[in-house]
Amino acid sequence: MRVQPSRDALYLKPVTTIRHDWTLPEARALHDLPLLDLVHRAQTVHREHFGDNKVQLCSLLSVKTGGCPEDCAYCPQAARYQTGVPAEPLMEVDEVVAAARKARQAGATRFCMGAAWREVKDGPQFDRILMMVRGVRSLGLEACCTLGMLTADQARRLKEAGLSAYNHNLDTSREKYGEIITTRTYDDRLSTLRHVREAGITLRGDVIFESVVNEEHAGNGTLDLVGRGVLADEVTDATPYWRDDLVAFLIGCSFTFEWALTEAGLTPRHATCGLNVPMYRTSVPLAPAGKLHGHMIVSMRPYPADDLERVRAITRPFVEAHGEPMAWGYQHGLGIRALSRPDEGDAVPFEPGEIPVFWGCGVTPQQVAAESRLPYVITHEPGHMFVTDLRHDDLRRRRR
Repeated sequence: MRVQPSRDALYLKPVTTIRHDWTLPEARALHDLPLLDLVHRAQTVHREHFGDNKVQLCSLLSVKTGGCPEDCAYCPQAARYQTGVPAEPLMEVDEVVAAARKARQAGATRFCMGAAWREVKDGPQFDRILMMVRGVRSLGLEACCTLGMLTADQARRLKEAGLSAYNHNLDTSREKYGEIITTRTYDDRLSTLRHVREAGITLRGDVIFESVVNEEHAGNGTLDLVGRGVLADEVTDATPYWRDDLVAFLIGCSFTFEWALTEAGLTPRHATCGLNVPMYRTSVPLAPAGKLHGHMIVSMRPYPADDLERVRAITRPFVEAHGEPMAWGYQHGLGIRALSRPDEGDAVPFEPGEIPVFWGCGVTPQQVAAESRLPYVITHEPGHMFVTDLRHDDLRRRRR
């Protein structure tokens, strides 16, 4: 189902406040505006907030050029591409401060430093970056960096050094990510954005728009509206979309048994890392039922091979929540392309001696709805489940 906002409403009500609740129909309506109409709307908003006709002059310096191990399809600094961009080591602090001083003399009020890294490594080079930031701020300039991915501690240290802003791009939508970059995940980038925001540093980045609006979904809503296998909108309240001919189903979730694993000293890795459980599309076909058909989705938790039988025994009683694992080990035969690139949720690290353990997943019905191209479905966004008044231990006890 897709509801198109009035085009007149878009003209008469320019956005004058920052919003984080854009719906897909609203974004699509903006995307489809004639170019000059969109320019006019943008100028109207700009004039309301920046009426003095001033533009900030910024200066950008590549403090470490080329030799990047990433495979971003658009970037000439990737080491694997022959682009004619020579690799240069990280510049010295005095060189950078001298360049910043020259930029200030030319009228710049912000000095940006970029390094062709996949991620920041703690040690002498990061310490040098911190000294560069302090040096730039000592000149009365705002300091901006783009260094690749950061940990929470690194973001905190940059803030303490005086960093004003951090540039970090998402590059494309989650669904298209593997077509542009294979050496990192969409969630890797989101983690850095979260660390920077939590450190209190201003974010600078790109806007993922066309590929999302034209054919895929955007945002982090809790309910998805799906029509003919295509996501039409994401909302937080399904009441306005409910129809008398709909039937609701509640399907168990493997999160239900995680408390039992934790109680036994087998806390799932995603829980200890503060991440969402990784979920994967498989090549395992489901038994058709009428119009419904599709393939299984699984969730994964790594465990030492020696703990496998304990894990199976603990989760087996929870049959309403997928019960025991349906596969384990690296020869799982599920058709999963890469454990480091889940289709939903977050990638989790493995410790030596651990193997992947797979359970059925409550996201499977969404996959079935998409493959069956049902005309109308309301379903939950992965990671946004329905909480009941059933007790965990009651489910376990009644199956013993």
